[in-house]
Amino acid sequence: MLSLINGWPVDKDEFTIYINSEHLGTEYIAEKIDKSIKIITYKNFTTRISYVLNQQKSTKGKLIRYKITSRLLLLYESTFFLAWRIIKDAVKFRKSDFDRLLVVNGGYPGGLNCRSALIGWKIAGKKPLGVMSFHSYYTKPRPSRILLELISNILVAKSIDTLVSVSKDCLKSLSNEQFFRSVKFKQVIYNGIADPGDFHIRKSVQGLKSHSYCIMIGSYEKHKGHNFLLKAFRIAQAQIPNLKLLVYGDGDITDLKKIETEIQNSNLENQVELYGFNDNVKDVLRSSSVLLVPSQGLESFGLTIIEAMSMRIPVVATNVGGIPEVLGDDCGGYICSKDDPTQFASRIVQIISNPDLAVKIGDAGRKRFEEIFTNHKMSEKYSRLLRSECG
Repeated sequence: MLSLINGWPVDKDEFTIYINSEHLGTEYIAEKIDKSIKIITYKNFTTRISYVLNQQKSTKGKLIRYKITSRLLLLYESTFFLAWRIIKDAVKFRKSDFDRLLVVNGGYPGGLNCRSALIGWKIAGKKPLGVMSFHSYYTKPRPSRILLELISNILVAKSIDTLVSVSKDCLKSLSNEQFFRSVKFKQVIYNGIADPGDFHIRKSVQGLKSHSYCIMIGSYEKHKGHNFLLKAFRIAQAQIPNLKLLVYGDGDITDLKKIETEIQNSNLENQVELYGFNDNVKDVLRSSSVLLVPSQGLESFGLTIIEAMSMRIPVVATNVGGIPEVLGDDCGGYICSKDDPTQFASRIVQIISNPDLAVKIGDAGRKRFEEIFTNHKMSEKYSRLLRSECG
């Protein structure tokens, strides 16, 4: 949303952000958006009930009872909450002077609030119909929620006429589902970011470094491919002894401990450093020689790839999800098989050991970023889409 609104091409357009009051990023959004906006918050009772129930599972004896109670309560609450929100949103939209609705969802189905807004917009009789943008893959519901999700999908599919996603691979995950095949317009709009400035990899500076740094940025989750990366890095480090790997991200402490154990088992304690989440990606990437994206699944786009390309940092990534679409035909780096750590390692070595090649790859990535992935390019496409819906 920050990139979208800050890059918006029409200054006279006014924005109202309708967001969950529990969202941790609300204040950050208000602080970082350059344009004048209005923020309206709503209460998410599902989140609140989940939190309360979570406090009650402190002992093993209560665990089974907690699971049964929480599933039943959340199902009942979700069903009631969806109906209540639809009615409330429909009344709010009918009384408002809003003339566009863009719902920005993580994955699908995502939150009930996003879906209730789309349905409420339709009931309110607003034109054009709502546009839903989803940024991660469709996930099938748990058995206990099948009926609720069935009803929700029918209503949402009838309430929108445009589905937007961040890659062809991600769009396919939902557009192929039964109820969404009837949606008339489906479109891919790639994510964009603000241009951080034109950085150059200087061969003279590279040569003065005591180490070459590989960077990975991603949550400490299994599908992000940390174990795969450690296998590849161990192979590469055997050929380039001064190679170091810096990993940034957040996640569950259990997942982090598993990665730490794997580092120890691989005898890489002195070569691999783990850090927490760092929102200053520019500074993280500035000192790196190559960005590594070893994802093994569930990678709908790969935002760090365009962040690296914008700074002329070469990328080595796996052929997962939307990554090949973003990186293109080896424009800003190399795409490797997600099952071949040896190939991944060889590409790392190839870039690190050849500064001229690294500069060439970085230049190609920068050019691709400027042509496709700036926030202005993204915002122009959303602006045209929303205006076209007005007919």
